Amino acid sequence: MTPSLSPTARQRWALFPVLVATAAAAGPGVAQAAPHNPAPGSPVRIERINGAAGLTVAAPHATVGLRAEFPAPTDGTAVAEVRVARNGKVTHKTKVKLTITNGEATLSKPIKTEQSGVYRVGVRVNGALVGDVVEFDAIPRRVTSGSGKASIEMMQSLLSQHAYVIGETGHFDARTGRALVAIRKRLGLSRTATFDNALATRLAKGQGDFTVKFPGHGRHVEANLSQQLLALIGAGGKVERVYTTSSGKPSTPTVLGSYSVYRKDLGTNAKGMVDSSYFIRGYAIHGYAEVPTYNASHGCLRVPVPDALSIFRWVQYGTKVDVYR
Repeated sequence: MTPSLSPTARQRWALFPVLVATAAAAGPGVAQAAPHNPAPGSPVRIERINGAAGLTVAAPHATVGLRAEFPAPTDGTAVAEVRVARNGKVTHKTKVKLTITNGEATLSKPIKTEQSGVYRVGVRVNGALVGDVVEFDAIPRRVTSGSGKASIEMMQSLLSQHAYVIGETGHFDARTGRALVAIRKRLGLSRTATFDNALATRLAKGQGDFTVKFPGHGRHVEANLSQQLLALIGAGGKVERVYTTSSGKPSTPTVLGSYSVYRKDLGTNAKGMVDSSYFIRGYAIHGYAEVPTYNASHGCLRVPVPDALSIFRWVQYGTKVDVYR
């Protein structure tokens, strides 16, 4: 559910400032990103994000704290070099005086993000890397159809990491818009195809995953009617895809409960239902021309027509369908 991105794509992003800090293992060459800041006790750390030890910050020009603690050099060296790289290119090399007490050296330095991008910060003493290289990313906080391709790709990557189904890479197309609607439903934001500061800030904090209610049901479908979302859940309770849906309106509500697909009809029927997978009586998951952001169907789980065939192929006879609020 969290696909990695190519170094080329990461370096191309023309990003806007919402920061997510991650750590990278120390070693020769370019550090490899890890999913979190170094654990307590690591020689080099990023701190003072959001005024504490959190991992995100949202500001036009952010400042994060760099702190290093390590054994003092035995040759009496009292200066370290802090190197800051953005998108793979070193932008700053700064000499920082070490504070040495009882054989331990410490340094603290604010790191400012003059531009957005992928930042890596390392501490060197006498040319040798000390401890970990720390990485943090600047991610978009606003993307529109007129934004550059790199920013749209970054937005799509963030959506994909949470299993929302995007369209053509680098294009703010209709499917990508539906993915935005879906994740905003999940987060309780306005149900629009908008990538704004409110959404970016929530994503930067790691929020947005679809919450699986029945992880023990194996490969199954979940329909959360409160959020108007339909999710395809793989083995082990892993979310594979999340779509926006429209369930039954108040006068014709969708049945609640746990059912199994017993019939599948490919194509379009007389009622305009496209690629239908029936899970009880006449209730089905199917494509439909109109899929508003609210519950409006006659009881079925509507999905956008362009997504219907993919869902139809994923669902099998006997696949469990869990419907709940």
